[in-house]
Amino acid sequence: MEQSNRKWQVRNLRGLLNIMAFQTIVDTSAQDITLAKPLIQPKQIVYGSLIAVVAIALLWSGFFFYRTSDVDEILQEDALRFAVVERGNFLRDLLTQGRVITANSPTLFSPESGFAQLKVKAGDPVSQGQLLVEVLSPGLDERLEQEMALVDKLGSELERKKLEVKRRKFSLLQDAKLARLNLDASEREKGRADKLIGKNIISMMNYEKVVDSHNRAQLELSLAEQTLAIGTESLEFELNMVAQDLLAQKMVVESVQRRLQRLKITSPVTGMVGSLQVKDKQAIGGYQALITVVDLTRFEMEAPVPEDYADDLAPGMKVEIKLNKAIYWGELLAVSPEVIHSQVVTRIAFTPPYPENLRQNQRLSLRIFIRQKQDVLMVDRGNFIDSFEGSVFVRNGDRAIRRTVKLGDRSYAHVEIVDGLKRGEEIIISSATINRHSEVLLIRD
Repeated sequence: MEQSNRKWQVRNLRGLLNIMAFQTIVDTSAQDITLAKPLIQPKQIVYGSLIAVVAIALLWSGFFFYRTSDVDEILQEDALRFAVVERGNFLRDLLTQGRVITANSPTLFSPESGFAQLKVKAGDPVSQGQLLVEVLSPGLDERLEQEMALVDKLGSELERKKLEVKRRKFSLLQDAKLARLNLDASEREKGRADKLIGKNIISMMNYEKVVDSHNRAQLELSLAEQTLAIGTESLEFELNMVAQDLLAQKMVVESVQRRLQRLKITSPVTGMVGSLQVKDKQAIGGYQALITVVDLTRFEMEAPVPEDYADDLAPGMKVEIKLNKAIYWGELLAVSPEVIHSQVVTRIAFTPPYPENLRQNQRLSLRIFIRQKQDVLMVDRGNFIDSFEGSVFVRNGDRAIRRTVKLGDRSYAHVEIVDGLKRGEEIIISSATINRHSEVLLIRD
């Protein structure tokens, strides 16, 4: 009983101590210091800042709305390109790409049938007069031997004819001289007869015989001389006939020799072998293509241009040619009358000094000078040309206003202004996606 009372007293004592400790910790009001209440609360600062920001935004929006009230679109300045209208000499030109071609690339043909014996290969450099192909023609060689044998035969015939002419001329001349001697003898006899008949020494019958003999001698001499002349002409004619036959045969031989000489195909130009149409030792026919030679000293260019420029181009125009950062010059030779894929083809020749180490089908940049105008309003060419619809945007401060203009000729660097702009005005020349109904643009930095 007594032990249980002690336990109860201890338990009550512990509870009392806990109550006292709790009261000591909670009740610290005696140690607190009363602070002064702030005039502005943090919430008020936050609310005021928000109100200021909103006010500034409203003011800026109002100012921006005031500035852009008459603006259709807004563009960034760094995204645009501008150019100033100026006055000067305008050169209309045309840029294009050209292809190097050979002005002279002859194809050589076989003049006779036979066998081709190649002396070069494709791509080999050759000089003018160098042997390229030799055609072997056994039939032509045999023909030459036959014709030369006939020349020898006619030569012998001519010599024989000359001897015969000499013999016959000698015979005719002998007859003429004998007739002359007979006439001389007859004249002397007639002279004696004339004296004797005057003295009546001879009879009239004998005298008449002497006269007849004299007349016969005169006739014989006349006939002999005529026979000599005619015979000489006839013999000379026969001799000339044989000589002409021999000359004609010699010409036949020379013709065959020339044909044989043409079987040696030589290069007509200095250049290189382009292509071979036959193989070595191949049998070929007459007028068959054998080989193509490229003249490396004569190059031209082919350049396509839009058909819109065809009527403005004319032979003789100067052409600027760029090759490996070097400038060369050329001349427009011809413009093709045929239009292919909306383009016409032009031919251009190089003028001295000629570029070196050109290659066939090499591509070069060309600039064709069409014509030049003096004292022209112009502006730098830009991408606005591609979408030009009759107007441009003229800059005025931070605004760009659409204005109707009329353009003229166009070149690589400039565009001619015919009407609508003045010298010193600045326009937008870059391409920009602008609504076709926009009239005023705002240009922002």
